This record gives sequence, structure tokens and C-alpha cells, in this order.
Amino acid sequence: MLTQKGINVPKDVQIIGFDGARIYSRQQIFLSSIKQPTAEIAKSSVEKLLSQMNQKNTTTASHNHVTLPVHFVKGMTTL
Repeated sequence: MLTQKGINVPKDVQIIGFDGARIYSRQQIFLSSIKQPTAEIAKSSVEKLLSQMNQKNTTTASHNHVTLPVHFVKGMTTL
């Protein structure tokens, strides 16, 4: 659609995904994307939940911050 309007991707506008998906729609457009570690996110979430369920004193819930690495996947939509 952008090409039809005379807009060049990635020179005029850059597009980046957030889910690691590389192909957009039915067209063979290989997106640049941020790949999130979904398996590690699920594992960490389950571990936190089980840890809270196993605590003897659960009067106050502890909120621990978890940082997991993400990776940039170069595609055709960014310079």
C-alpha cells in the first residue's frame, strides 16, 4: 500500500514488528522484528506463580521484576 502511494520502505518509512514474525500478510515482505523469548517468558511466569503458591505466608505478594533478553531480527523494512 505504501509503495502504491510512492512511499519507499525502508528509505521513507521503516517498519518493525514486535513478535518475531518475518512474513507480513500474504506478500513475501520480510519484516524487521524484535523477537521476544516466549518460551522463557512462559517458564518464568509459571515459576513465579508456583513460587507464590508455595509460600507459607502469602499476606503480601512480592512483585519481582524479571528482565529477559530480546533480539533484533533484521529484515527488509529497516535500514
